[in-house]
Amino acid sequence: MIKRGIYYAAREISSQLNYVTEQTNYSDVSKVISIWIINDDSISLDLQNTATRYYFTKEDFIGVTDEPREDYDLLEVIMIRRGERKEITDTIFKYLQSVYEANLKEIDKYTPASSNPEIVKEVESMPSMSQVIYNRGLTEGISQGISQGREEGQNQLIEAFNRLQKGESREDIIKSGIDEHTVDLAMTLRK
Repeated sequence: MIKRGIYYAAREISSQLNYVTEQTNYSDVSKVISIWIINDDSISLDLQNTATRYYFTKEDFIGVTDEPREDYDLLEVIMIRRGERKEITDTIFKYLQSVYEANLKEIDKYTPASSNPEIVKEVESMPSMSQVIYNRGLTEGISQGISQGREEGQNQLIEAFNRLQKGESREDIIKSGIDEHTVDLAMTLRK
């Protein structure tokens, strides 16, 4: 994730200059700060509820130079990794929790959100974290259901084919609970 963040920030710097020529004015390049809020379930416990800043710094290893920081400090990536810990003590994580729960009262403790109609509208339309988790579970459940359905359909097709091979009638196989389209497909494959 770190390399990805650095890559995207570097692309943002690069996109500030349309074409690089001998006349390109590099002093027009502005600093890019890329903030990543990571809610991924796969975050290891030791990284949960941590925030890390990655940035450029200057190190003189022979002699001493006096270059303005704004000439080299052009890229910064901040990784905020949320976690499942019950005890949240850091303000940023308390704030993010209230944002993900769409809890305007809690958000107001950190920013005057309720006095801004645009923020209120956005918070009210934002799905809560429980809705996000529900949707993720629903998607996984549907995916598993489709997979199980395919497997069940294949098993029924094999069963219908074998029963037809043994001389059982189409009607008897359908009466046993196998879908008529599956039986018809088995009859086609049998020919």
